[in-house]
Amino acid sequence: MIMAFLCAKLTETLSVLFLFALLFGFSWGGQAVLRFTLSAEMFGLVSLGAITGFLGLTEAFAAALGSFIGGYIFDLFGNYQIIFTLGLVFSLVGLVLMFSVKPVFHKS
Repeated sequence: MIMAFLCAKLTETLSVLFLFALLFGFSWGGQAVLRFTLSAEMFGLVSLGAITGFLGLTEAFAAALGSFIGGYIFDLFGNYQIIFTLGLVFSLVGLVLMFSVKPVFHKS
């Protein structure tokens, strides 16, 4: 995702835009598939419903609000550079947070 947002920020040709779409699609699809598996592995099956429900609700809220905010920022500045920068920053923060989470080991 970080590479995709870097491509989006630096794009000046259509081929780099296609590279952005490819990287973004694979990274978005990858996290969507692994979300449930990693949640179960990290936090156990007892809390899986609550955790994935919270993740889904948060994602839906962010998608709805993010679309509005993205359009508003585009209307103010006339380009998407701020939006791509925010995507890059949030991806970097997510990477740092991902490495800070420690798995909980359950005794069988």
